[in-house]
Amino acid sequence: LGACINAGALFWLLKRAGVYRPSRGWGVFAMQLLIALYLMGGVLWWTVGSESAWLTMPLGERIGRLAFVILAGSFTYFLALWAMGLRPWQFAKRSA
Repeated sequence: LGACINAGALFWLLKRAGVYRPSRGWGVFAMQLLIALYLMGGVLWWTVGSESAWLTMPLGERIGRLAFVILAGSFTYFLALWAMGLRPWQFAKRSA
């Protein structure tokens, strides 16, 4: 979340100063990313569960649960981007 806020602030300041002008398609690209982030956040919130459960779990179970939460969030994020038509080569295209 912090990285997204930082990137958004940098984008806004550079655009306002006239240093950066986004090319066509950036609005759609940003919306796709925001939707995927929203869905990932929902899955993370749902899979984490209650804080009290984490405090009572043995260490091995906590590690396994944390791995599951991370994998579920990552899978959701990339699946959402793929479902919206975004492909890995497009990330390289946007950064150029």
